[in-house]
Amino acid sequence: MDLALSKQELLTISGDLHRIRHRPFRIMYPAFLIELQYVDYFSFLVQGLSIGKETNVIPILNTLFERTIELAIKQVCRMLDQYNADGSTIFSLLNEGMPVLRQDWRRYNRQAPIPGKKIKAFPKPLWEDYNHWLIAGTLWKGFLHSFEPRFTINLPEDALGPLEMLLDAYIKPLWGMYYSFNELGRPFITNYNDNDSVSLSPFESWYRYKAQMEEVNKLIG
Repeated sequence: MDLALSKQELLTISGDLHRIRHRPFRIMYPAFLIELQYVDYFSFLVQGLSIGKETNVIPILNTLFERTIELAIKQVCRMLDQYNADGSTIFSLLNEGMPVLRQDWRRYNRQAPIPGKKIKAFPKPLWEDYNHWLIAGTLWKGFLHSFEPRFTINLPEDALGPLEMLLDAYIKPLWGMYYSFNELGRPFITNYNDNDSVSLSPFESWYRYKAQMEEVNKLIG
């Protein structure tokens, strides 16, 4: 039987998961910081949907994440085709479904400068959009995977905290997202110039996508 998750259920799960933030006297690792951030993001997205509380949001968000990452990949490929620079590393990352790290983004921009202009050939908003939608869609799949009957929590060797809390069934969605993010190499997220990191602006990425879709709808009338 296919999994169904209503708008109200998702919002309730999101609220329940944030109990983890109200236990400051306990040290726990993983701290699920990126996972909790994206649980918030999923809630933000479904709160903006004009649907009933009992509507199944899974197919809606599945379609959204499929469309957004597809659009981001097309835009990156279109950009790479415009410049006479070696984009093989980035093409490879797109094909593998992996994040484009800051070192690869900066290396490409050094190869493909725009003559006479102080702007990047691979603009930061596009770089952030690709990484954001890739991570959002991947963590959403991990979130859903946690509801499968056979899903189990396998603690990492460096896990820290009370076992009853780490293995509590209510945080299974965070573990599902944690394992999925590990598959992406768990890149460090920062605005600083760390080579092995990415930069994200989830809400700005959403509004950019929404604006593009509004323009498309105007054109097709």
